[in-house]
Amino acid sequence: MGELGYSNSEKAFYFVFRFTSVLFFSFPFGLWIKGKKLLPFFKVSIFTLPIITLLMVYAIHENIEWLIILTFFLWGLSFSFSQICKLPFVLRHCPKDQITEGITLSYSTWSFGNVLGGTLIFTLSNLFSTIFTSQNCIIFITIFSYFSLYFLYKVNPNEKLGNLNYNNNNLKLKNYDWKLIFQGLFPTFLIAIGAGMSIPFMNIYFEQTFDMSFGNYAAVGFVTHCFVFLMILQSPTVKNKFGYKKAIPITQTLSVLSLIALGVFESYSSIPFIFYFAIFFFIIRQPLMNIAQPMTTDIVMKYVGEKNHEIVSALFALIWNGSFVISGLLFAYLSALNLPFMYIFAYTAIFYFIAIVWYIWLIRKIEK
Repeated sequence: MGELGYSNSEKAFYFVFRFTSVLFFSFPFGLWIKGKKLLPFFKVSIFTLPIITLLMVYAIHENIEWLIILTFFLWGLSFSFSQICKLPFVLRHCPKDQITEGITLSYSTWSFGNVLGGTLIFTLSNLFSTIFTSQNCIIFITIFSYFSLYFLYKVNPNEKLGNLNYNNNNLKLKNYDWKLIFQGLFPTFLIAIGAGMSIPFMNIYFEQTFDMSFGNYAAVGFVTHCFVFLMILQSPTVKNKFGYKKAIPITQTLSVLSLIALGVFESYSSIPFIFYFAIFFFIIRQPLMNIAQPMTTDIVMKYVGEKNHEIVSALFALIWNGSFVISGLLFAYLSALNLPFMYIFAYTAIFYFIAIVWYIWLIRKIEK
């Protein structure tokens, strides 16, 4: 969009519609899918998402405002079909003693997708720059995504529905354990708020603090995504070796300390070697936080119980999308006060530390 002359405010305006569709759709969809087969929703997502993406590319190129808004809105809906269904699907089909492994593979596929997509775009745009513009790279990857249909149709169609069959009572809010759901999701909300105050604005931090170009930041980001993918795959090993009580708080605390270090480095940016320390802590921060994600998801799902799985998965999507809107507003407010990144990262760290303590409490509750 930037190459076609769209301003940052215009891009932010259109992206709001993607988040808005997820916010309004997630909750009722989570109520509705309980006890239903989930494979049809994956099929709908795989068929519709590329079509909507291609329409979005066309609308952006032709500057058709109403179609841009519509495609962003529909993109969020289509993506939600697979995003919300993936956790319940894993929980229904994984053996009880391999749930963390199943969740890990689910998360790692998205990380690998980021790595593969970034590699394809970089390679094609550099080797065939005249053909593969940014727009054509998106079109190529969108069409390439239809290969996922092969793997989808390899899945056994005899889907397990679990012990809870669908009935009209699933649409009644009183039939869910809202106290357990709130307690289980509270740390996720805190981490999502914290992530929203830091992750989207790391490029601004490096640009303002170390005068780092966007290209160099993108290269560092690619290395970080590679480490995220590799580290997430180690989540079951870390859990089996250290247990929830040590694995989750240790990895998350190290991640938060890395974020605090980045904030401190802002005051010492004039020292030449500090830049390399900042790169190091930036690269390890996200993988350390992500390695705990399959474990924390497993903890939350065990805590809320089987009958709440679908609605909790939907609320995960709602929280992460909604929190980035809230976090963006918080960041804008704090930036307007001309606060250094050190203070913004410190506020983020407070959210994280409260969440870590809360996870420890959840672990103790489920291991009683």
